[in-house]
Amino acid sequence: MTGGGAGHFLHTPEPAGDYMGDPGTPTYHRFGKNPSVDDISIQNALIDMRVADDPEMVDTVAGNFEGAFSASWTATNHEYLQYIFNGGGSGSYNFTKGRMNSGRVYAGVDYLDGTAERELKGVVFGELSVTCNQGEAVEISATGFYGDEQKNTSLTGSPAADQEPLIFHSGNFSVGGTNQMKMQSGTLSISSGARLQRGWDRHGQDAVVGGVESTLEVEKIITDTSLLEAAYGGSSAPQQDIGGQAATLDFQSPGGNTLTFNCSDVTPEEYSWGALADPETDVTDSVTFRVPSVTASASDAA
Repeated sequence: MTGGGAGHFLHTPEPAGDYMGDPGTPTYHRFGKNPSVDDISIQNALIDMRVADDPEMVDTVAGNFEGAFSASWTATNHEYLQYIFNGGGSGSYNFTKGRMNSGRVYAGVDYLDGTAERELKGVVFGELSVTCNQGEAVEISATGFYGDEQKNTSLTGSPAADQEPLIFHSGNFSVGGTNQMKMQSGTLSISSGARLQRGWDRHGQDAVVGGVESTLEVEKIITDTSLLEAAYGGSSAPQQDIGGQAATLDFQSPGGNTLTFNCSDVTPEEYSWGALADPETDVTDSVTFRVPSVTASASDAA
């Protein structure tokens, strides 16, 4: 960025079932607050051309085009969730077979002597994580790909009204119907397995969901043995069948907007105690859950 306030970073959904389709007259959204754009890059997959009587390349031709996207932000709005989930609507998100949803991202800069904007087409998230640490706001991190882009000489759109940031002191995590107290951190990581479908064209022609994989990592000051028993699959010792339980991770802002993730049949893959003999630190228990199925729901403040 060339100075404070010189950046521009908005998004809007593309039509359902129409990869890289024209959004028409859309509503533009910020991803959230405190954005950090880590990667907006293109790969041309150049193909070298040689001839038998010259040791150097004589030409290169363009191969497949693919754009890479990576960013993080403090969670406020929720519309970006449709780029990782491919089902649902109106504040409800889930996975289903078939096409991924996609969006346009408008990344621009006022560089003092002019304005440039990169309009990214067909943005799809392959990975998204939601993290909340004690004393902090909820953070979102997303990586993905896009199918095409164009350069604009002016900045596109004005953003819709922001919601307030989701914050730790309005968060809650429960597993097996038990609310977990003295939470220190929680991270839900979702992989859509999304991929481009290609034909005889430099640019991808569609995007489809792959094998969805999700994990949930939590750490808390130990207050009971419920998470240990979940890791055992029983009350006193490891069992042959661990079994799974429902888990819920939900957040709210001081203004009342909400975000909830419902995880079905979560099963502990790893469990540990931390700082057991350190008199200056509280003993914690940490769990990494495998999450077979996850849905999300969100509501805006009134």
